[in-house]
Amino acid sequence: MEDRALYITGITASRPINRWRFGDLRFTPTLVPGILATANREYRSVQYPGGGVGLLPYKKSAFGVGLIPVAFEATALASPRAGIVLGGGGGAAYFDRRIPDPEETRFNFLADGHAGVYLRSTAGVTTFGFRLQHISNGNTGRVNPGLDSRMLYIAFRR
Repeated sequence: MEDRALYITGITASRPINRWRFGDLRFTPTLVPGILATANREYRSVQYPGGGVGLLPYKKSAFGVGLIPVAFEATALASPRAGIVLGGGGGAAYFDRRIPDPEETRFNFLADGHAGVYLRSTAGVTTFGFRLQHISNGNTGRVNPGLDSRMLYIAFRR
């Protein structure tokens, strides 16, 4: 087990595509202005006394930006004030170094899926849910370990 962290910030737009009596379908693209992946493996060449050469492992953080342009969210009403939300999407991100391994790539794909419940009030709609974010190079690098982020989330919209 390695001790590493994945921090993701995102700004999502929401535009209705279709509304029906018991819910709606929305287009929800997300701009991901900041991704921080900590403790990525790196190696440094070292010269040992006596003339030997080797690799010394160390860890370094990587910063990235991304976009999830293909994303949708469906809501279903359980009552006039509450319902369930299911959504997902895909996109890409670019990092300042190869992540999470030096044999990986800087360009990675993003996949996002989420589910939750929402509550409607006079101020707007608040959603409480679970989100899974996956980052990997889709087998475009020599290795493809990928990174997963599981989180609880709260979203608000008017």
